[in-house]
This record gives sequence, C-alpha cells and structure tokens, in this order.
Amino acid sequence: MADNLLNRVIATIKRHDLLRKGDRVLVACSGGPDSVTLLRVLYAIKDIYKLDLYLAHINHKLRGKDSDLDQSFVKDLATELKLPFYLKTISVRKLAKQKSMSIEEAARNARYRFLESLASKLKLDKIATGHNQNDQAETVLMRLLRGTGPAGLAGIPVKRGKIIRPLLEVSRTEILDYLKRNKIKYRTDKSNLKSDFLRNKVRNHLLPQLQKEYNPNLALILSQTALVTSQLNEFVQKRVSFLAKKTINKLNQNVVILNLKSLRRVHPILQKNLIRLAWEKLEGQVHPPDFKEVERVLYLANSGTSGQRVNLKKGWWAENGKDRLFLFRQKAKRVNLRIPVEKKVTVPGLGLEINSEVLERSKLPRRIFSLTENVAYLDYEKFTARPLLRNWQVGDRFKPLGMSGTKKLSDFFVDLKVPRHQRDQIPVLSSNGKIAWVVGYRISEDFKVRPESCKVLLLEAKKLNRST
Repeated sequence: MADNLLNRVIATIKRHDLLRKGDRVLVACSGGPDSVTLLRVLYAIKDIYKLDLYLAHINHKLRGKDSDLDQSFVKDLATELKLPFYLKTISVRKLAKQKSMSIEEAARNARYRFLESLASKLKLDKIATGHNQNDQAETVLMRLLRGTGPAGLAGIPVKRGKIIRPLLEVSRTEILDYLKRNKIKYRTDKSNLKSDFLRNKVRNHLLPQLQKEYNPNLALILSQTALVTSQLNEFVQKRVSFLAKKTINKLNQNVVILNLKSLRRVHPILQKNLIRLAWEKLEGQVHPPDFKEVERVLYLANSGTSGQRVNLKKGWWAENGKDRLFLFRQKAKRVNLRIPVEKKVTVPGLGLEINSEVLERSKLPRRIFSLTENVAYLDYEKFTARPLLRNWQVGDRFKPLGMSGTKKLSDFFVDLKVPRHQRDQIPVLSSNGKIAWVVGYRISEDFKVRPESCKVLLLEAKKLNRST
C-alpha cells in the first residue's frame, strides 16, 4: 500500500507537471498526518527529482501547549531529515480581531503570506502543501452549501503559481494507512474533532453521513467533479483573460472600470467571469464575490440605467455609467481643515496640496479667468473667517458661477455627469457655511472677483503624486 501511495503521488506530479528536476521546494508542515505524509513522500523522491527541500512551520498560538508541541515535533523532523527549518509564530486570534476576520480566514491568510514571502526571499521554485482528496471534497461541499459557480466547484487547484498539492488525488484513509504501515509518527490536532467551524461540521458529520447513506466513494466523485470543472474553468479563463484586455481597466487601487459595450457583447458566463476578474483586481482573493453579488452586478450592467448603483460588501459598490460600469470602494476620508492664507497645505486624506496667495485686485486684469477648474480666483473680503476645506454633504447648496439662484450640490454633480464613486473625493471650500468653491469644478457666484474688489484670494489644488 505504501508503494501504491508513492506511485500515485508520482503519477499526480507527472500528470499536472508539479515538479521539475532540480526544484527547490518549501514544504509546509503542521505536524499532522497530511503534511507529514507530504514531507515523507517528497523526501522519498528527492533523489529522483534532485530536489532541495526546506521545511516551514507556522505556530498559530491557538491551542496553547499543544501548538508548542507541534512546533517542537516539526523542528525535530527537520533535524532528523537534515533539512533547513523555518518558523513563524503569530497570534491568530489577535490578528483576526484586528482585521475583523474569522479565525480560519486569518490563519489561512497569515499562513500563505508567510510561505510566499519565505519562498520569495529564499528564491525557491515551489511551495508544497498537504491538501488531500477529502479536503477537496469538503471544499466543494462547503461551496455548494454557500452557493457557488464553476470557479467554486473547481475546488482547490492542484497547482497555483508556486503552490503545488501533490496529495490532492489521495484520500485521507490512504494517508493514515501509509503512516500506520510505515510506523511514522504524527501529531493530532484535537480541535479538528470539534464542530466549531463549518469545515469541521462537513468533515465530521455531513460527508461521513453522505458516504454512509448514499455513496461510499463520494469523496472521490467530488474530487473528480472538481478536476473536470477546473479544466473547464481553465478553458473559460483563457478566453476571459483575452477579453479582459479590452473590457477591464483598473483606474487606481479603489476603482476598476468595465467597458459596457464589450461586456454586453459576450455570453453571460463570460460576463460573470469578467466581473469576478475585475473584482479580483481590487480585492485579490481576500473577499471573492458570491453568486448573488455577481448576479446583481450583471443585472446592473445589462439594465442600461445610467447612475444606478448597488451595494456589495466590505464597502464595495457597483455603478452604471453611460458606457462604463464602475466597481469601487466607498472610501471617503473625512476632512475638516482650515486653510492658512499664503501657505502651502497638504491634505493627505484627499491626496491634495492646496496653495494660497493674496493678491491686490488693482494689479490684475479687469477680466479674470483661469484655464483650469483647479485654480480659483475668489473675492478675499467675502471670507469672514479663514477658509474651511471639508467634504461635501447631502443637502449642500451653492450658487454656481453665472447663475442667479442656488443649486443642490448633488444636482450639480448629476448635471456634470460626475460618477458617484468620485463625488466622495470632491471637497468644498466654505466660509461661515457658504460654499465658495467646489474644488476642481466651479466657484460660487457669491465669491467671484468683481471690478470693485480690493483683494483676491488665489487658490490652486494639485494632486499629490501617490495613490489616494
């Protein structure tokens, strides 16, 4: 049986091109049965593939003394096999609280961040993890329970970037049998026996029940389904990557734009994948969109209603423009700043630099105009207090230059077709509650320079040379 497992892993490696001769491989080892089997198998074939192995362990500090015993066990393994050993200790509970994540999510993110950083630092070719066939089946079931599409049903990829999973086609029963037959010791994580998390509930209750009452080979079937779906998804993604070049444009770290004409032209399955890809350009894989969110964005994209928006999650929104769809983070930073006269002031919350200068009216031309809305000439004597730079607010009104009456600022933005995702980043300059300048757009008729004005306040707003 041991030789059979070894041969099956080698077949997986060849089938999916997981290893090349001379590869330098970082092996993630928790001390549990899966990762210990992974380590032993890779060690057994290291001469065949001329591998250099490196051992990494992450102590999540979740199980007190047991976590420390896991660490010592893996360190002893590294000593026994004469492999370089790398350790990362992190308080996952503290991290989860800081990042407002579940403990599972925080642990996973910390784990992969450490492994990828270490592999990059050591210039390693691969990162091997111990996911097996049962992990794959559990993942597919979990995603079915939550609702998913082809990408979710593809489950855990056997290869992604540097990360490889040589045991993904081997069952947990085969792994335990391999360890027993070869009298190989490993650590048992007793928390896996509890049903605190969804994965443990699926592992300890749902999957065994389905295997008992419906199909004992369910783990294999789900794993095979994931493989077929993964291959189909790979085919679709190649087409999506090609289409993305003329459909998706990342404006900055908070905004991605989709060309609606290009998006509407393709099949709905490609539309959905383009939306997912656009989301990933903003969020990575941290908070992937679920089925309902993708459907909501898709409906918005095909509705043809300009200005309509939908709230997604984690502060993200989608909004229809005339010919573009915006995915963006609602990330307005509050600003309430008195602007010193004849000084330069930086407003990091808005990524702006404001320069101000007071000029004698008599030294300026009779007709004053600026070539850009980022420069404003204002009647200095109209300011009864030092100018206040603040965020615009719902209900704000001002008298746009050239108008006799006031206008709601929200209506002003609509008339200028300013996308909603940009509006929260537009500040106003005011004095005693009256808006003098919608920065970058228009000055107020009440604050314009007249022939009889004595002094002029010259203001210039410049974008800082960094992302806001």
